[in-house]
Amino acid sequence: MHRTFLFCCALALGLSSGPALFAQEPAAVSSFDCSLLKKAKWIDVGIADGRLLAKVVRPGQTRMSVESDSDAENPVRESLEFGPDEDHISFRYSAERPHDEFVMRVTDERTWEIEQRSLVSGQVITLRQPVKGCLSLSVQEQKQTRNYRGKTIWHLLLGETPECREAICSLLNVAHAELDIERRLTAIRGELVRAHDNPNPEAEWNKLVANLAAEDFGARQEADRALRAAGRSCMLYLSRLNPVELEAEQRLRIRRILAEQAAENDDSPQTAAALVNNHVGVWLNLLDTDQAVQQERALSRLQELVGRVPSINLKGTALERRAQIASAMQRYGDVR
Repeated sequence: MHRTFLFCCALALGLSSGPALFAQEPAAVSSFDCSLLKKAKWIDVGIADGRLLAKVVRPGQTRMSVESDSDAENPVRESLEFGPDEDHISFRYSAERPHDEFVMRVTDERTWEIEQRSLVSGQVITLRQPVKGCLSLSVQEQKQTRNYRGKTIWHLLLGETPECREAICSLLNVAHAELDIERRLTAIRGELVRAHDNPNPEAEWNKLVANLAAEDFGARQEADRALRAAGRSCMLYLSRLNPVELEAEQRLRIRRILAEQAAENDDSPQTAAALVNNHVGVWLNLLDTDQAVQQERALSRLQELVGRVPSINLKGTALERRAQIASAMQRYGDVR
């Protein structure tokens, strides 16, 4: 049954203006912390196979009124409108303040456009995700536009410049703060480094599958948890196993793991790491650290990907190192 869901309300919220998005020292952009999206809890945003995915949980009523205390110096006006077709999730969310605007349009769950515009500086940041193909980010200010493209959102966040990462993080924090992007990026970086030490994990997975039939219940549970956390590559491995060679307990647990992972709309660190493992920019960015182990793993992986170690002074200042990484990205930018 087709219905139109229209939910518009004006909220006046006291929020302080943040510093410029791309100052020399990156700082968080002021966000709509008390936004209608968080209050209504109608929209759940996930990242599946590196692409943004929206799910809508609609309340029993079609119209609501929400008001909050306000700070007259910095009011926020928000609106949320759903499309007419219940079978295809579409909505438009907007938030306006005296100095900036934010708009998010989603069509058929996977087609996205998120834009934040400064009414003071004229800066416009736009993230686009088509149904298929690369995602793109554009940063427009004054007469200059910088464009970024990536196969997935993880490629943009981990394999491009700090400007690109900061811009996407600020947009997604407004769209759905519970995504906790920075924490997830830290986990993915850690998984990339860890996985490089174990390039052939199937021997470990074989042991875990065997433990699914262990006599000890705790051992079976631990193996189950480890397989679930192993990411997409492990799911492909499990799907190829011959059920005839498995015991009943193993078959049952593997069926449940595969079914639940297929329904999951959020990438694990292991899945995200597998998606970006061959991206040169990701490994170049992993050199931007003072951790010797991470630098060592990144240099080793870059040697495998491009046949040589880029000339980067890892003992130099952070500013020098980032300039050299940016230069290397331009040189090896087509290697994905």
